[in-house]
Amino acid sequence: MKEYKRVYERILEMDKRLDIAKKQLQVCEDRERKLQREMVKGSKAPGITQDKLQQAVDARNLASTELTSQKRETDALKLASVRAGLLELSQSWASLGRKCAVLAESQMELAQLIPDVNTRLEEIPPYTDAHESQKIIYSTRGKLEHLEPPKYSSAALATSFSSPSSSTSSLPPYEPPYRPMSAGYRGPRRMARLSDASVAVVPSLPTELEEEDSFDSFDSD
Repeated sequence: MKEYKRVYERILEMDKRLDIAKKQLQVCEDRERKLQREMVKGSKAPGITQDKLQQAVDARNLASTELTSQKRETDALKLASVRAGLLELSQSWASLGRKCAVLAESQMELAQLIPDVNTRLEEIPPYTDAHESQKIIYSTRGKLEHLEPPKYSSAALATSFSSPSSSTSSLPPYEPPYRPMSAGYRGPRRMARLSDASVAVVPSLPTELEEEDSFDSFDSD
């Protein structure tokens, strides 16, 4: 359960980063459109507006690249988690089927040791195969203990995507603390307490407040 909870927390964190990257891209696109309208109107010095427009274009390209990279990493983690879960579920059913087959065969062998009687017999013959029955039971136990282990390891598949890829190496790895479900887990509040480092998806991009301040200061000039 700890492994499932850790992967689930990781997916939530990556979805949060993906939403932040989308918002950053939207801010950059709005800034670029605003500067383009100012250039068309010619309300400001062309040189200064052109420089700011180029900076906005660069910021928008950076945000778009970061969004694409973050989306690819998030989709990869989700796909690996689904694949690992289906593999583990299939392996559990397959293992249960093999165990049931072994038990059914042993039950058949034990049933054959019971004397075959009918209503014409005056006396029921005694059961004389106790030793053979014990051997069958021991053999069955050995078969169950030596069943072939699962071929795939779902934990290895899930943890292979648990760390950030090289394309997003600037983002610190997130290791959420484990809290049992009985302690009162709340999704939205848990997301609100994520590390501030996860918010810094595109450090060089301006926020909405910074954008308004920059335009206000330029208008005052």
